[in-house]
Amino acid sequence: MSKRILVFTDSDGVLKEDKRPVVQDLIDVIAHARRARNIIVVRITGAPASHLLDGLTVDRAFAETGGVELLHDGVIRVLPHAHYAADVLRRLKQALDITADDGHVDTIHGAFGLEGVRYTTCTVFFGKHPLYPEHTTSADYKKVADWIQGHILNLKLPLFMKSGATETYQYFDIGHPNIMKKEIVVNMLLREIPHGRAYYLGDSGNDAGAMRCDLHPVTFSNGTQEIQQIVQERNGTLIGLPGPHGGSYEVFRRLINGSI
Repeated sequence: MSKRILVFTDSDGVLKEDKRPVVQDLIDVIAHARRARNIIVVRITGAPASHLLDGLTVDRAFAETGGVELLHDGVIRVLPHAHYAADVLRRLKQALDITADDGHVDTIHGAFGLEGVRYTTCTVFFGKHPLYPEHTTSADYKKVADWIQGHILNLKLPLFMKSGATETYQYFDIGHPNIMKKEIVVNMLLREIPHGRAYYLGDSGNDAGAMRCDLHPVTFSNGTQEIQQIVQERNGTLIGLPGPHGGSYEVFRRLINGSI
């Protein structure tokens, strides 16, 4: 039997558009690759583990940027390196008197939402989130951000807050900057799983560390300038299509016919 091929892949921007299902042709080609070419597929995302329950079958699946693993029986396992991050986040939520893990949260500053269930990170959102159509937020974004940041500073917790926005909602992520790194899981599995070649499919900033590991980096036309630069420097592969719209399909097609 030929040596196994190990393929690590990001999720949003690579396998699917944000918050949307994986398209059927990509599901089919990945199933063919796993069955016919002895390809092991490992999916790693910063999203909650529930976002991995979208019809795509892979060999290993990690959420919240590699801090937790979704096992095949649906059980969530917090990885040893992420226990500290989970504990610190629990301390923050207790100080804020937040008992919810997902959805609507009422506070002294009004209502906002938690995109969950998360174990090692926390995402707070304001506005109309596509996965929470019934949710109404009333809290002021800046007041909540200052309130949470104040608790982080007063408790001297090693947590970061990173803000962002879509067309319909604002959000900020809370997590531990030195623990939630995809490259920790990538390096762990590179050591643990016997393989011949290894690849990483990525498109944005939180893929950068993993794409510098001992493997072949792959990106797409929608990859950021930083990621495309890493691929060029490491003689990786740039696919001239965006990841979710033909690019990832093309990668697995090439893996099946041996042209990459």
